Amino acid sequence: MQNKTPSYARPVAGLIVVSFTLVAGSLQVLAQSSATSTNLPIPVHILAGFGTDMTIGGTTWLASGKFFPDGETIERPDITIATSTNTGPAAIYKAERYSMGKFTYAPVPNGDYTIKLHFCETFEGITGKGERVFGYAVKGGGTPVKDFDVFATAGGALKPVVKIVPITVTNQTIEVEFTPQVENPQINAIEIFSGR
Repeated sequence: MQNKTPSYARPVAGLIVVSFTLVAGSLQVLAQSSATSTNLPIPVHILAGFGTDMTIGGTTWLASGKFFPDGETIERPDITIATSTNTGPAAIYKAERYSMGKFTYAPVPNGDYTIKLHFCETFEGITGKGERVFGYAVKGGGTPVKDFDVFATAGGALKPVVKIVPITVTNQTIEVEFTPQVENPQINAIEIFSGR
């Protein structure tokens, strides 16, 4: 019969757990990743401009503060949004984040995802095409978008535009980068779903 001493492991979120077991004078080492225990939830619905979580139509939408390292937010509760079956609920477009450089959601399991980017021109200072133009790139999702004009794409103000981007994550991170061209980039909400 072998003398066996207890195994000792100390899990730390996002790190590797190493277990040591002494068996008959011989040290055995077992390493195991604990990264999966810290993954953020999917699907997720994130409000880019609101500072608090909200439940809209039975769906929980998270506040965005921890996912955007920069940018400004503004709420416009008194506007009327012309939504359709292809857009989100009107309430998500009544606040926006603008002048931001990046959105990050991590860690997530590597794999395929569908990202929905919700845009709506609600700033009264934008009254025509070409007055707000920016680029965005969803990492793992193909060609970056340049010269994106929400007003022109929607056919006017207060009309939502939803861009659907299938991506493949290989570094446990979902990232969207924004690049200003004319005025500041803006976004109202981001949704993330598993699969393409």
